[in-house]
Amino acid sequence: MMFPWLAFGHMIPFFELSKLLAAKGVFVSYVSTPRNLQRLPAISSPLLELVEIQIQMHPVDGLPVDCEATMDIQQVQTPLLKKAYDMLAEPFEHLVDKVKPDLIFLEFAAYRILDVAAKYGVSTAFFSVYAAATLAHLGQLAELKEGKQHPSPECCAQPPDWMPSPNTK
Repeated sequence: MMFPWLAFGHMIPFFELSKLLAAKGVFVSYVSTPRNLQRLPAISSPLLELVEIQIQMHPVDGLPVDCEATMDIQQVQTPLLKKAYDMLAEPFEHLVDKVKPDLIFLEFAAYRILDVAAKYGVSTAFFSVYAAATLAHLGQLAELKEGKQHPSPECCAQPPDWMPSPNTK
């Protein structure tokens, strides 16, 4: 089961991975909102193992109704889209209960899905569209879950404090 962040720079790599797995005979459920699924490339007929599953977004104050991806909003509205994404955990949980997947692929923004997976005993895999160096500067998952963020772009000019390096001191 795939559950990417609501940006096409994330959805497309998840979709490509889904197609590769389906081509190898793995049954894949690609989960997103209706409008986002409509905007993905068409699935070729041989990929019968790839199924798109829609889940509905809950309304969020300040987020226009048709906004289901970062391309639909202004950058300042990203926290509202993140809130809507977090609220997808409830319909996603109903889906997990129904489909009973073996594995859920998720990424940086899907921390609430970890609780859903744990509740149903489903394994998770972190799939990142970012390079390892970028992930290192974003921080550790525990810090991200607490809302800690690096204060400035200058933080990227040196190794993170938590990362040991023989060339720093």
